Amino acid sequence: GLSTALALLKGSTTLQTLDLHLRGWRKQRNRRHIGEALAEALAMLKGSTTLQTLELHLRGNQIGDAGAQTLALLKESKTIQTLHLCLCFNRIGVAGAEALATLKESETLQTLYLNLADDQIGDAGAQALATLKESKILRTLHLGLCFNGIKDAGAEALATLKESETLQTLYLNLADNHITEAGAQALATLMESSTLQTLNLDLSRNVIRDARALEVQKSRSNIRDLHLPLDCLCQGPRMSAPIPINCPKRGHYTNIATGEILYDTDLSDTESSESESGSESGWRMEDESSDRE
Repeated sequence: GLSTALALLKGSTTLQTLDLHLRGWRKQRNRRHIGEALAEALAMLKGSTTLQTLELHLRGNQIGDAGAQTLALLKESKTIQTLHLCLCFNRIGVAGAEALATLKESETLQTLYLNLADDQIGDAGAQALATLKESKILRTLHLGLCFNGIKDAGAEALATLKESETLQTLYLNLADNHITEAGAQALATLMESSTLQTLNLDLSRNVIRDARALEVQKSRSNIRDLHLPLDCLCQGPRMSAPIPINCPKRGHYTNIATGEILYDTDLSDTESSESESGSESGWRMEDESSDRE
């Protein structure tokens, strides 16, 4: 079984890179139990003595908070420097986000891709993830947090990532949440970071009707590579906007300013049509773009 295979991989003396795609099946029974068991099996990889890059694409496995807490044990690895965790559609809440934030304790992790799109972390979960700034060695951080019910309090917490002493690259996807001008103004201060060289901030389809704070800060920023789309910030999801490739499609898109349902998508079709999504909106997360099977 999977546990046996993973045990063999853990024992390898030459394995340096491992990329696993283990998407969940909708019709499985006891999926929560299966998800937690999967997380426990994968966490064994922390014992590898050679593994440097680990990519786990676990979309739709319903690992929940318990599974996220187990995966967070990968922080104990003595060799992993780059970690991709694609955990979208997994019913991860605040407790799971708090556990994943402890990856900051890793003694080796320099690059972290964490995709929690369409989970349930809310403001409290965003506040927990903001503590990743405390890592002493993390240089690159990708956070995919679209469709998580994040409001201004969560945005303001994430803005404190600017206090990191080591981050050089930050990709922050907060599309399709409930952030207003106050949250956007706080996030604009990320451009004041003394260490960031690359900043990619996606606030598409929130409820930001006045982007002047972002525009002013962008004009003053010294960040060398700055991507801040300002053309699709307002009025929630729109009929004309392509569905962002780094956010999973949902059953329907709603204008969060008016509550109007704009269009429907059949969830049963999304898994087979992800590659047809547009790539012009926002940024493309590595772990999500490679999660198309």
